[in-house]
Amino acid sequence: MDAHRRAKDRAVMERFLVEPALFPRRISGETWGTESVTIDLAGDRYRIDGLASWQVASLASRYGPRMNFVGAAALSGTATAGGSGRHITSGDAVATLQVFRAPRSDFREIDTRGWEYWLDLQWDDNALAIAGMRLMARVDLASMRGGIWTCVDDPDEFWGLVENVLRPILAAQLLDRGNGLLVHSAAADGFLFPSTSGGGKSTIARMALDAGLPVLSDDLNAIVRREDQWMILPLPFTGDLLERELSATPQRLRAIVAIEKSTDNALRNMPAAAAVSLLTRCSPYVNQDPQRTDALVSRAAEIAAAVPRAMLAFTMGGNVWPILNRA
Repeated sequence: MDAHRRAKDRAVMERFLVEPALFPRRISGETWGTESVTIDLAGDRYRIDGLASWQVASLASRYGPRMNFVGAAALSGTATAGGSGRHITSGDAVATLQVFRAPRSDFREIDTRGWEYWLDLQWDDNALAIAGMRLMARVDLASMRGGIWTCVDDPDEFWGLVENVLRPILAAQLLDRGNGLLVHSAAADGFLFPSTSGGGKSTIARMALDAGLPVLSDDLNAIVRREDQWMILPLPFTGDLLERELSATPQRLRAIVAIEKSTDNALRNMPAAAAVSLLTRCSPYVNQDPQRTDALVSRAAEIAAAVPRAMLAFTMGGNVWPILNRA
């Protein structure tokens, strides 16, 4: 990494860290505890080690049956949150994270009034460094092993902090090894509606629910190839909708549909190149890594070539499903 790049990265991390030069270079430190869990995402398990019992309970409150208790948590049973989760003693994980303590003095105090949460992601060769509010993380993407350093001691805040690390790791895993793609989108009845923030994902998802159709998410969806077809796999990541409103059944990808709010309902064809561009723009985290650009565009092209593509103009109160089903 050249000096200009280091200076630029340090300037960004300074928004979160008092001393960016002390950002951990190795995955080591004092863990919070000795307990471990795994979390199921898009058909794979992600293991988290070094947890205290209250941190396990925090994750169980968020991930419920997607979370599995391992080791001390499984043996003691103390991690059970309302019956959520399953007890396992072993299992392969595609990634392993350790959670370490960090002094609160390492992090800048942030006035969150009017502040929209964001993360600084730095991709470097085959590693990912993350800085955020009361958060540092480093992941070796070759071995898929990483560390999280935090001072957070609030259970309500802790699970969100871990999720902010899991999301980019999931995106990299799907692109690099999982034969898939993580897409900012709504997914309903097999239709994928990629869109950036404020583009209508939650609106179209709510319209689908009102029509009695199954919705997987209104925020992030995993597109994965299973044998000879592309599938949309459910994830626990939502926007305005509640997870209890969503379906947990994978859906065959029927079409990629660009959306725009309008005064009339109308459907027109979308060129393959436009679909590739849309998927690339809506693939978070990995679309910030120049070294993954070729792989990302190639994967987006594979998906776009495999299913119908359309551009949908829709009204807020209209019923778009008849015209979509005729496409």
